[in-house]
Amino acid sequence: MIKSSPAKRSLRLLPTLIVALSLVLSLRITSIVQEVSARATPEPRLRARELRSDEVEVYGREPLEWKRNLELFRKAFIGQTDNALLCTMRNPEILDFRFDDRTGVLSAVTDSTLMVENRSLGYRIAIVLESFEWDVEHDVGQYTLHPMFEELTPRSEPEQSNWLANRQKTYDGSLKHFLTALRTGKFGEEMFAVYSGSLNALQIGLGQFVTPEEFRLLPDPIFTTLNLSFSGWLRIDYKKRIPALTSFLKLDHPYARVDTLGNVLTPLALRVGGVWGKSRIADMLPLY
Repeated sequence: MIKSSPAKRSLRLLPTLIVALSLVLSLRITSIVQEVSARATPEPRLRARELRSDEVEVYGREPLEWKRNLELFRKAFIGQTDNALLCTMRNPEILDFRFDDRTGVLSAVTDSTLMVENRSLGYRIAIVLESFEWDVEHDVGQYTLHPMFEELTPRSEPEQSNWLANRQKTYDGSLKHFLTALRTGKFGEEMFAVYSGSLNALQIGLGQFVTPEEFRLLPDPIFTTLNLSFSGWLRIDYKKRIPALTSFLKLDHPYARVDTLGNVLTPLALRVGGVWGKSRIADMLPLY
């Protein structure tokens, strides 16, 4: 079963060398010689001839530089959580990178579909990467992609059970979980506590408690979604886990369109940090 996304999945979080390789190609070309006899059936015989071509130049990426950038990309894009340990890119060779030494920003582009296999959650994800820019020193950046999920076939019943448990664990306390609870006005019952204030104050445990009524959720005039808006930074503590999972959230657009399943349909509308900021592709669940 394939699950596709009609919308972009985007996230905002807190020069390749070309070398010339000189090769000498040795080509072996065969010519067919037939000897025809009036008294026998023609029998083809092969005679090998070796031709030597002129020297040619092949241009390609410097492998050490590309491998270094691939590892930086993997950490930023796939993530470094427990799920990431069993998450692999099946065709990383389609990626092209550019690393800006002045800004420390890594960019990635591709004109093909990146295939990711997540054996922690049991999904194969076909990803059309629209944009990717990452400050690797500070581990902040943004990317926009179009994902399509396909469920993997488990090798055993224990593996299937493990996938289901990991999916639930990944969902609990996630941004998707929080937005679903926010839409219903029950984030308190779902063990979320929300505080507002400056980012510095929130990071040291201060802030003003926020109730569900303080969020603005208005029906979208065109789509069957709600437009979410709020001011400043928020700290969201998921207290069902001990210690609590702490994340930070800021709205970068006038509002974010949110559907009934907690999916954000406005690209790059939210800025996230903390636990949510560490959740990358390895922790991504299907939109529907």
